[in-house]
Amino acid sequence: MFYQVCRVTGKNSNPCEEKKIDGTDIIEITAEPQSDMAIICDCVGILKERFADVEARFPKHKNWKNSKKKSTKCRIVFRATVENMRGEPESLQVVSDVINCTQLPGTPEIFKNVCFNF
Repeated sequence: MFYQVCRVTGKNSNPCEEKKIDGTDIIEITAEPQSDMAIICDCVGILKERFADVEARFPKHKNWKNSKKKSTKCRIVFRATVENMRGEPESLQVVSDVINCTQLPGTPEIFKNVCFNF
């Protein structure tokens, strides 16, 4: 609830498009045959939302504000849509391991680069 995916632009980052579907932010990256359909997700970041923004999105859910423990962890869902043998679109989805969203002292902001091949 407190973290959203966001588009990160850089000089060498992969081209991507940011969209909102049913209130959920998504980053869309197109796989190309020239790169063997492999994607490097170097244009995806995690943004911590302000409490005012969370309140505006969920005006009826005020109970989260009273709870003492706020989550500092999240997960990212990766989804690929491919065409099956019948020519119909099919979705493959995997959820990341838990991501700790607190920066430890002495650690860089970008900790590691993970590459997935589908």
